[in-house]
Amino acid sequence: MMFRSSGLAGLLLAVGSCTGSAAPAPPAPNTPYSYFVAVGDAGSSGTRLYVYNVIRPAGATATQLPTVKLVSQDGGKAGGYKPPECSVKGLADSSDDQITKCMNALTTYLGTLLDINGVPALVKTNMRVAVRATAGVRIVDIGNQGVHVLTVAEAAIKAGGFQNTTVRVIDGAFESEYAWIAANYMNKTLGGPASDTIGILEIGGASEQIAFIPQILNNRSPISFI
Repeated sequence: MMFRSSGLAGLLLAVGSCTGSAAPAPPAPNTPYSYFVAVGDAGSSGTRLYVYNVIRPAGATATQLPTVKLVSQDGGKAGGYKPPECSVKGLADSSDDQITKCMNALTTYLGTLLDINGVPALVKTNMRVAVRATAGVRIVDIGNQGVHVLTVAEAAIKAGGFQNTTVRVIDGAFESEYAWIAANYMNKTLGGPASDTIGILEIGGASEQIAFIPQILNNRSPISFI
């Protein structure tokens, strides 16, 4: 099954933002919470920003998945925000100046969006900003130019006032896992029987990901494919 939705990979980053060194501390079981997370999807044709409100209401069980709402200026009808400064090239093909201008445009938009939605200044300062680069940066020598690209992008966002920022490259397996979990989260088939889940085919500008639960697991399937 092919499942297309704006911010599909970004949605999972939001759902999964309770893990990792930059994430909020895990709340006690059954404790309600609400926090914001910003996700930058750095693809081969540019960088888009998605902002999510992650909510667990009072009365939710310890195993109940949180509600994830896309925050935007138009009620969530549009996809991720992609300013002109981020539309021409991916990070790997951009100069330091172009990368900085792109990140500055994203942080300006992010600050304005949070103000519109009444997010307190302290929450903005501490909120997680996760920029994840995919195939457009994976093709670059990560030991040299790739590391430099990530460093420039992260420094620009932190200079814009968002200190809890990480900029990373994710590999193809991780990207497909994100898309699969996000699609099943949106389809309300995550956490149920494996036979109810859907598979995904995600086609990007520089790579393609396929992920699904096979009906039969056997030794003929390379472990890297499962």
